[in-house]
Amino acid sequence: CIFWETKNAISIKDMSLENKGVGVLTCALIPGSPMRALIETSDGGLYLWNIEANTKVVLEGIHKDWVTSCAVSQNGKVGVTVSADGRCFIWNLETDAILLRPEN
Repeated sequence: CIFWETKNAISIKDMSLENKGVGVLTCALIPGSPMRALIETSDGGLYLWNIEANTKVVLEGIHKDWVTSCAVSQNGKVGVTVSADGRCFIWNLETDAILLRPEN
């Protein structure tokens, strides 16, 4: 996963996943500092990644199928993930906690 500074077209961070052959499927940048991203990988992983520190929080055991999309609010405080199982979760990105989950 490579993050780019678009003004000068240079890479600012090249972050490797632990598992070879695993790719990033969706990525939503989180505004503010530190620079962070909500990332879903081809092995079904869901991560909240601190790009500057190169650390990540694994958000696992939540979706029952592949995450198909993720988005972040303009203020960077709330994230949404949806998956092929039809479930949608709303996240507090400041605490990594789930704000709203499906009832089933």
